[in-house]
Amino acid sequence: MEQFFDCSSPVEIKKGQLKISETQCDIDFTNRYLTKGGKPWVPVMGEFHFSRYPNEEWETEILKMKAAGINIISTYLFWIYHEEKEGEFNFSGDRDIKKFLTLCNKHNMYVLMRIGPWCHGEVVYGGFPKFIQKRTDKRSNSPKYLEKVEKIYTQYYLQSKDFFYPNGCVIGIQLENEYGGRDKDHIQVLRNLALKVGFKLPINTFTAWPIITGAKDNLLPMFGGYPERPWVQSTKPLKTDDRFRIIDSKTDDGIGCDILKPSTTGEVTYFDFPYATCELGCGNQVTEHRRPIISSSDALGMLIVTLGKGLNFPGYYMFHGGRNSYGELYQESRKTLYPNNCPVISYDFQSPVSEYGLLRESYHRLKLVHYFLNCFGESFALTQSFFAKKNNDETDFKTSVRISPKGNGFVFINNYQRFEPYKDIENLSMKIVSHSGEINLPKIDVKSGVSFFYPFNFEIGGINFDYITAQPICKTAENGREKYYFFVPDSVKCTFKADGNIETAAEKIDGQYVLSEFSAKTPAIKTEKADVYILSEKEAWKLWYIDEKVIFSADTVISDNGTVYTIKELDGKKPHISLEQIRTKRVKYEHYLFSHGRKKMYKLTIPADTVTDFYDCKIDFDIKGSVAQCYCGGVLMADLFNYDGILTICTRRFSEKIKKGMPIIIKVSPIGKHRPIYFEHEMERGVAELQIKSITCFEKTKI
Repeated sequence: MEQFFDCSSPVEIKKGQLKISETQCDIDFTNRYLTKGGKPWVPVMGEFHFSRYPNEEWETEILKMKAAGINIISTYLFWIYHEEKEGEFNFSGDRDIKKFLTLCNKHNMYVLMRIGPWCHGEVVYGGFPKFIQKRTDKRSNSPKYLEKVEKIYTQYYLQSKDFFYPNGCVIGIQLENEYGGRDKDHIQVLRNLALKVGFKLPINTFTAWPIITGAKDNLLPMFGGYPERPWVQSTKPLKTDDRFRIIDSKTDDGIGCDILKPSTTGEVTYFDFPYATCELGCGNQVTEHRRPIISSSDALGMLIVTLGKGLNFPGYYMFHGGRNSYGELYQESRKTLYPNNCPVISYDFQSPVSEYGLLRESYHRLKLVHYFLNCFGESFALTQSFFAKKNNDETDFKTSVRISPKGNGFVFINNYQRFEPYKDIENLSMKIVSHSGEINLPKIDVKSGVSFFYPFNFEIGGINFDYITAQPICKTAENGREKYYFFVPDSVKCTFKADGNIETAAEKIDGQYVLSEFSAKTPAIKTEKADVYILSEKEAWKLWYIDEKVIFSADTVISDNGTVYTIKELDGKKPHISLEQIRTKRVKYEHYLFSHGRKKMYKLTIPADTVTDFYDCKIDFDIKGSVAQCYCGGVLMADLFNYDGILTICTRRFSEKIKKGMPIIIKVSPIGKHRPIYFEHEMERGVAELQIKSITCFEKTKI
């Protein structure tokens, strides 16, 4: 099959028509991308709620995000966390905005603060304190409500003003969230209020769902999309809709559909803005009634699809998981008149970085794309998306081409779809017509489940490559030579064609080179000025682009201002951790076990030297049941809505109590035999059991 792409009519790039910035600085906007220092810029943003993570650990977690190629941390400021009682403001401990911003400043990590006032984030009342929740005029232009908002905005300003860009890390704000209220100009009113308080920043944003009467020209609309919709009340499998299709559309009406109606205005409102996301789902929260399992292919597929559509500012929700504060009920639930029950404590979200700071497979797959955007974003931003002429075949929505005015660009292929696998792509060739000429790309086979992109008319070390059917990762410079790194997805044949003199061990067949061996040690291609390394996919997952250098490691790698550390698994000696079943008794949050069946209780005993001998210790349990709650010293410190049969806890969270000899008490409830819950694989009902599956210890060392 041949696909035809007519790329002869690119959108005109316009500068100066958007008034998103409120300060004179080096950040600006065109209608298609951001600029920084006058050059196109493709930042990568990841959500991390500092108030949902122990403040003693913030620095390491910021460094993990930076090591993944994240440039901006987005974070909610939950009103209830900072003014639970009217007039009493709390910016201490895990709520310390200044401390968090100081650490981001230290490590050159930008921050976009989502200042609400209503946030959602699965927090009770959407983050409103009770004194606001009880008001009938909330989320409106009511002067009395806005008076309360001005007070909390003022407090946020006082905490963050010393960190405003360009003198610090705070680069922007988001106003409100998922607003579908009665006052159509409410977001603009909030923008004016924030400006009055003092928020003069380069980037001012709002969520682009539901589509309301327009983003004027002074707010950046930010989109989203998730692999699943655990907020939907159905307990049946859901249709995938268009979430894994590369089509000319940005909106996902499924976001927030538990409380919002689908948009009817259409997308033309947001056509002349850069395509940006703040909630690109690389995970999903589980709810009591709906428990999806999010894979790394789900996360990568969402990214490849949106980049293929023209995304120039990817922002994830959540990139880093966390947990709610202890001692109170801060989660949304049906008891607080919200449609969904969420865990009391856990906000893991199946994120690339877990609620305990552990890295998932999705982290390693996504970071390879982030490294590409970090290294090649300036030229990538200039490319525009074009879609194939329709052949009435599913391949129509599996591909796109992003091409620049100079005729260089990238082919995007997504052959992955959640639960409804696509067919293998066989012998697919592509013809591209642009104002600079015709481009013919080679036939390619792509197995079902593969998502990737590859370049055409790509210059390396002074040599033009017509194409390389491998995904670029990053480039470095060493001893006067450039080093380029690519990887080949599993099942894809690596071929390339070069216009110039190269050295390669690849076999030349019918005018193109075919590469069959991939290595991180030996260049696959050499030019006069550059070496090109082409890796297997699994080998590429071990690649870290740190301080503009490449490191290969199976361990977690972070850099603290040039000092590089690894957090690695330890073989050998492990602490003697024991689990025993004990007599069952009622616990404080019994209701949130959501079961009337026979529950079981266990005591987990961890030696005190565990927290001194090891950087951390991960304990995985096999669990049969619906909900697990973990108490220590009478405080609920962890819980789980079981979705895959594994409960994980890490000892760092409990370290102070473990040092005092306190055990962890775990109560497990069974899945009701007739309770309607959506699971993605078979779960045994009516049973509550727990046993230790494995213990993994870690050490942090300088390299």
